[in-house]
Amino acid sequence: MDPVSACGVAASVVQFINFTETLLRGTYEIYKSATPAGDTKINCDLMNVTTSLKTLNDDLLSSLSQRISDGKSLSHHEIRIGRVCEECNEIAGQLISKLKKLRAQKKHNLWESFRKALQTVWNKRAIEVLELRLHSFRIYISDQIDSLRTVQSNNGHLISSTLQVTQEVRHSLLAHMEQNTKWQQQVINAILSSKESRLPASWDHNALMLSPENQFSNEFMKRFRTYIFRELKFDDIYRRAQGISRPHPESFEWIYSSCSEDSTPNFVRFLEGDQNLFWITGKPASGKSTLMKLISDDHRTISHLKIWCSNEDLFVSRFYFWCSGTELQMSLEGLLKTLLYEAFEYLPHLIPIIFRDRMTHFILFGDERPLGDMAGLLEAFKLLVLEITKSKRMFLLIDGLDEFKGDHSEQLMLVEFLYNLLSLTPNIKICVSSREWNVFADAFNARPSLRLEDLTYQDIQHYVSSRFSNNLGFVALQRGDPNYASSLIDNVSTKASGVFLWVVLVVRSLLQGLTDGDRLSDLQNRLDSLPTDLETLFLNILKSVDFGRASQLIQIVEKALELDDEGLTSIQLSFADEDDPEFIFHLQKPRDEAKHAKFSAIAEVMRRRLNACSKGLLELQTGYKRDPAEAQVEYLHRTVRDFVRRPEIWANLREATTHPFNPAARLAVSAIACSKIGYRNAKTSDQIGEVFWDLLTASMINIYRSRSPNMLPQSDLLDILEKEAVEIMSSGVLGILIPYKRCPLTTASDELAVSSFLHLAVKLQLDTYVTQKAISFHYPDEIARFSYLFQIAVAEYRITHSRFSYEHPSLRLIETFLKLGVSPNQRLHISRKTQNRTSGLQTKTIWQFVVSDSARRPEVLKLFLRYGADPFVPELDSLEFDELRKGGDDMRELLQAARQKVIENEGPRGEAPRKDTSKTNSKWSRIRGERLFGRRT
Repeated sequence: MDPVSACGVAASVVQFINFTETLLRGTYEIYKSATPAGDTKINCDLMNVTTSLKTLNDDLLSSLSQRISDGKSLSHHEIRIGRVCEECNEIAGQLISKLKKLRAQKKHNLWESFRKALQTVWNKRAIEVLELRLHSFRIYISDQIDSLRTVQSNNGHLISSTLQVTQEVRHSLLAHMEQNTKWQQQVINAILSSKESRLPASWDHNALMLSPENQFSNEFMKRFRTYIFRELKFDDIYRRAQGISRPHPESFEWIYSSCSEDSTPNFVRFLEGDQNLFWITGKPASGKSTLMKLISDDHRTISHLKIWCSNEDLFVSRFYFWCSGTELQMSLEGLLKTLLYEAFEYLPHLIPIIFRDRMTHFILFGDERPLGDMAGLLEAFKLLVLEITKSKRMFLLIDGLDEFKGDHSEQLMLVEFLYNLLSLTPNIKICVSSREWNVFADAFNARPSLRLEDLTYQDIQHYVSSRFSNNLGFVALQRGDPNYASSLIDNVSTKASGVFLWVVLVVRSLLQGLTDGDRLSDLQNRLDSLPTDLETLFLNILKSVDFGRASQLIQIVEKALELDDEGLTSIQLSFADEDDPEFIFHLQKPRDEAKHAKFSAIAEVMRRRLNACSKGLLELQTGYKRDPAEAQVEYLHRTVRDFVRRPEIWANLREATTHPFNPAARLAVSAIACSKIGYRNAKTSDQIGEVFWDLLTASMINIYRSRSPNMLPQSDLLDILEKEAVEIMSSGVLGILIPYKRCPLTTASDELAVSSFLHLAVKLQLDTYVTQKAISFHYPDEIARFSYLFQIAVAEYRITHSRFSYEHPSLRLIETFLKLGVSPNQRLHISRKTQNRTSGLQTKTIWQFVVSDSARRPEVLKLFLRYGADPFVPELDSLEFDELRKGGDDMRELLQAARQKVIENEGPRGEAPRKDTSKTNSKWSRIRGERLFGRRT
């Protein structure tokens, strides 16, 4: 035999021996198998794994089916997983079937074992193929589930607890913080060494608080402090405190007297002793806030409190409620933020203690979310009080509890808040002031207190005497009859009845008489003619000047407060008080170097005008903003504001204007004038964009709502406003080019939000102006532009502004565009930027959107049907009969007639192709290229 043949025979023999060995080993294993089914160990393990995999797949499919039955939609990942699970189960079934066929039916039967072993060898390849396919499906399902987890994690719905995702988070944190300080690196190392996504047990908060510089850099602490201060601070946080006038020299000196009679409450005893609450009350305008400001600022307060403190340090904080200010200045939130802010200014090392959890999030994730709700602020302030009083004594002054905005139950909650503070620690004292309302009298009647008007007679007498003594006319009269002069001073002091504001106004009137040459008897007669109550005095003062002029100023100020809590500055009021609106055509923007002088001159003229027209009832508050051009126009006192808002007084003010007068229109003109000269009320750079858009929309609304005969036509004013807006937009001022957040997108492209002045006018439903403009440039090639304006009118009209918002679209605007030839069946335009948010609307027409819109009205449905809307859209058929019935019989008749007309023109649905009316002119692609405030018309 030749060598090659010999090798072939040898190979065959080896292969046969190997096959025989495998067969005999399998026969023996089956014969001796301990399993009831008589499997080999490999087949048994494979059967168990396959059965377990099939069970898990069944559970997954069951879970997906349950989501569908619950009405929830499946993501594309879940749909793919479901399909693969079904295929996997099919392969698993085949594999299980083949494995069952390889089982020995008769246990310990040698021939049966030999036969199954032979089948196992013959089917080995098929089983391996099935096993390989099953393995590939298992890997695919695993990959899909991992992918789904990643997507859900990115969406914020699920945080994976697997080691892989934890490692990704750790590496991401490491990459983000690698340039930071050594302490941050230690935190990251601790995270990397942990097997869970949390801070390790070795994290020592106490060590951090006691020695912050040892654990993180000054730069990082500065960033965190800046974040906390930014969250706590609000506009005009100290405006009320700085706006309270200082007391007249030598007034309220009795508050520091320790020789008071037993019947007189001793404030010094309160400061030095163990009593923890003192209540100062009194009539309106009796000087409560002025006294509280004196107690806050006078060094003698600290001196007396030091006796109470013994060897401990003292921390003093104060807050002044103010119902003429912003919402925060009359709220518990404002109180908490102010006290926290003031405390951290003096004790910044407490920030990481009070906001411990917030700092952890800030360090790890750069988390700068808002501080949270009222409960969070209350807890933070509670921790602050406890932390301060560990080593110090604390003294709080809270003025104007009666100016807190809230009903009786909320006022009780404020009182409860104060008593809860007192219960926290014995190392705190609180001094409060308010009018003598029942809710406060009941709460503080057992506490030491004083009624201000009972103690200020000598203060008032001293004030009157010193003011008169500085007038040369009175000094001359006093020389001639000192007794009569002294009697006049006493009469003024007695008639005041402890109301300081009354004294200030009356003395001002008497001094005017002295300037005019009045005799002492004339002054007494003038005093006798003045009313004792403040409100009648206010009315007399207004009637003593040009009442119509004063009325206009007050109405403008009230309208400004209605539109904006911050009110007006002197510059804004000056322009709003101009009678001839055409003055804006002659305004010129001053050079940058001349701006301050120009604005200061306007403010000074306005100050003199206010003094002449209101006799001081309206004044410029220059104490808070040193620049006169930024001074706010305010009422002399809260009682003046309450007076003008009384219905009968307000009616008199409205009737006093001698010609049609619209304060909203005046404010709109003022806004245009301020824009032209480059004046903007002081704002931070991150606020100016929001201020610009709010001011622009408010001005547009004010102009549109004003219909005064003496005003410029609305369209002219709006055109001027558009021109000024375009110039400001083109100036590149930081913050203005950001999207207007009060115009949220729902269906339209981002360009539709504020791509032109006309777009914004459509959003604000300025129907007359929009109609006039649309008709003025109605050309065939403008249909594309009208189509997008039409979409805004129908689907993008909502603006989230508390002072002007619309629940329904404007019928007049909708009909205007339909008359101009816009198809009601055009498709909604969805930009690529908004497709993810509006996936369900991409194939809908505007008509379908209207039918399915929750804010639809029968009038809108009727209007669309009259102008050719498709009466067969599925959404219309899905409406409940009761909803259609709301439109009345004419609604059903209109729908039936529209459907009959379609059948007559096109035949029954399905027989003839319908004309596609959903496509619009493509000119919009060119219009998008225009500048932000669009074409001029």
